Amino acid sequence: MKKALTFFVIALAIALVPVVAFAQENEMSDAERDVRASLKSRGFTEVPTASVPQLLNDAEIDPETYALAYSDIDSASPEQREKILAARREVAYSVGEWVLDTEESYVASIDYNTMEWHEPPKFSELFPGWDPIQDPEDASIEVPQVVESIISPLRGKCCVSARCLCGTGTQTS
Repeated sequence: MKKALTFFVIALAIALVPVVAFAQENEMSDAERDVRASLKSRGFTEVPTASVPQLLNDAEIDPETYALAYSDIDSASPEQREKILAARREVAYSVGEWVLDTEESYVASIDYNTMEWHEPPKFSELFPGWDPIQDPEDASIEVPQVVESIISPLRGKCCVSARCLCGTGTQTS
């Protein structure tokens, strides 16, 4: 009876493997499927992403900074909170690579020398419970200001066709 039950469990496990693989493939976004297919067609090999402990260890983070970064920010005083956020920025930017959690795009880390690629870990995998890191200097920059600073020097100089692209209504020849 034990042998029959063991055989049944093994057969069931083997039967479920293709189902799990099919489900994982169907969970891929179109962008992910396109990137994977493109890289494979160009001869790149997918390699596993380094483990979270390995990435954090490779970053060579000062133990005091590491401990501060992972301390409880919710119960911290405002002064301590700023120190924790600074430590978290240092830890996050010391890690070789990560991407923000988003389903809007697909990111692959490509090594053209070895013809290998992998998916960088998501921010939440490396730093569970943390809010995404934002540099305080970047917080004051707003996208419309940046776009305007790029476009303003071009106003009146970019319209070379019958259609004005810069909003001035003037055209140059």
